[in-house]
Amino acid sequence: MPSLACFMNDLIERSAHALRVLALGALALLFAEGPLAAQKPATPSDDVLTSGNAYLTTFPEGDVYKAQVYGDSFAEGLLDGLIELLANDSRISVAKKHKPIGPLIRWEWEDELKPEETSREVVHIGVIMLGLADRQIIRLGQGVRPLQIGSPDWQAEYGRRLDRWLKALKKRNIALYLVGQPVLRRPDSQRDAEMLNEIMREKAYLNGVRFIDVMEAFQDESGAFSQFGPDISGNRQKMRDGDGVSFTSAGNRKLAHFVEREIKRDVTQAATDRTIPLAGAEPEQRRINPSKTVGSPITTGWKGSVTVGGGTPKRGAQQAALTAPPIPDGIVDQKADNGRLTLKTITATGREEAITIDIVRPAIPAAMISLLARREAADRTSQPGEAIIEDLGNGMTLVNSVSALGDQAATGQKRRSSPSQTPYFTVSVKGERLPPKPGRADDFTWPRNEAELPPAPAAAPAPTQVKAPAPASGQRQPAPQQRPSPRG
Repeated sequence: MPSLACFMNDLIERSAHALRVLALGALALLFAEGPLAAQKPATPSDDVLTSGNAYLTTFPEGDVYKAQVYGDSFAEGLLDGLIELLANDSRISVAKKHKPIGPLIRWEWEDELKPEETSREVVHIGVIMLGLADRQIIRLGQGVRPLQIGSPDWQAEYGRRLDRWLKALKKRNIALYLVGQPVLRRPDSQRDAEMLNEIMREKAYLNGVRFIDVMEAFQDESGAFSQFGPDISGNRQKMRDGDGVSFTSAGNRKLAHFVEREIKRDVTQAATDRTIPLAGAEPEQRRINPSKTVGSPITTGWKGSVTVGGGTPKRGAQQAALTAPPIPDGIVDQKADNGRLTLKTITATGREEAITIDIVRPAIPAAMISLLARREAADRTSQPGEAIIEDLGNGMTLVNSVSALGDQAATGQKRRSSPSQTPYFTVSVKGERLPPKPGRADDFTWPRNEAELPPAPAAAPAPTQVKAPAPASGQRQPAPQQRPSPRG
């Protein structure tokens, strides 16, 4: 089940990210133009720029992200680990003290929430870890029956209070990281911790908050509580104290490691999104080019040059770069073509119901069509080429097109063979086997056709032995020379 839990956690984070992007896009379309935009007063949050892909603010003040830890004694130990792991990272500044959040089951929980709702302190990253003392009944007041832990009413009330905290911090434009409950020794406490994790995961998903599940990181091979385990270096150390709840120093470092990994990943993504395409939005233009007028049309050249605010481009090469390419003959603007499709379905009650779907195709300018149209040159064949499709996994497919072989006699030019016809592509990509040549090591045809076999190399002639001439009569045959002894 660990793999299923990781998969569900990843799916929840991606869904939350997609909903957050859609909500920001809808708000941008609603307030970008119209009378409300002119009446909206300027606030400090207007300068906070967040890219569609970045979870953190893209341009923090001073290029340093300020991080604050909220929570109970769990959060206090987590803060010590974060300070140690992020000490050498100049991009992140962690507050030395954590903001305490008492148990949410208390009657006075709203008293701690009000100062955070009205606070003007600039914080970019908020790390929350609580729930240590929340595994108790909730008392709603005099004359009201208390809510037993684990009951549906208890879970609904605890989720409402946690939701209030998350919304209060989100209003301050803080990117939140909610850390779940660790594994506990007692079985009844472990069941309550798993229930709290489900509530936290749901509220984090609904509020667009990163949820960090750390329960599996402190379990043994059987999924039970273990006081010892590998640290961030892989060495086996004592991670938990004898009470079966709190962490040791090594355990706090390991706990902070999972939070540090998520924060650094988002900081890197935010730094990557600083590469603004074209001129960017108006807040981005004010940051990059404060001396230029914002709001005028943007002129994009063929080579990527941009003129913002209707300024006069330079003469010479820059003027040539700003000249748009001509539109070929026969390519005109395509008007919007909206259609409607009606589908019939059978409901659960057996009744037939018609569902109407609007198919929207916006207008396409001729300049866009000319950029996407395939241009045929004199030295190219009319064949579109051969498509190569490769499954990359995770729902992504790579599609490429390679040109086919041309007619060398017609064009008078020597063409290279198609990449899909090379032995490398045939063997390494398609996984096919090359046809064996007769007589080669991979030729397993039987019986062999002797006519197709290459001729065997001619055998070298045997060396002739020359006999010494026989001695004449009366002459003594010389004695053979003896080899000297190795010892001399």
